[in-house]
Amino acid sequence: MLENIKGVLGVYQVKGKSLVKLWGDDLKMDKEKLVSYLLENMEIGYSQAPKLKMGSFLGYAMILDDIGIVFLNNYLIITDPKKVNWDYVIPYMMKEVTRA
Repeated sequence: MLENIKGVLGVYQVKGKSLVKLWGDDLKMDKEKLVSYLLENMEIGYSQAPKLKMGSFLGYAMILDDIGIVFLNNYLIITDPKKVNWDYVIPYMMKEVTRA
């Protein structure tokens, strides 16, 4: 499904401290540093969600420079944020995460 959405560049899974490509483009960055950054942001989210009365914290979406990131349940979606339709990507991931 995600491979049919314009602007989605790849899907990856975090396993331990490594990043496994499920499909899509190869990442041209330090993958260990990226995983560390993703997990650090998850820890911040877990600690802040109760204070903000957000309920269960499953992950986050953000844009860094020219890369869109959706990180939920140890799955990472990389997008071109100017081309992707976030109205498709985020609901699809939420459905998949709650199913997992």
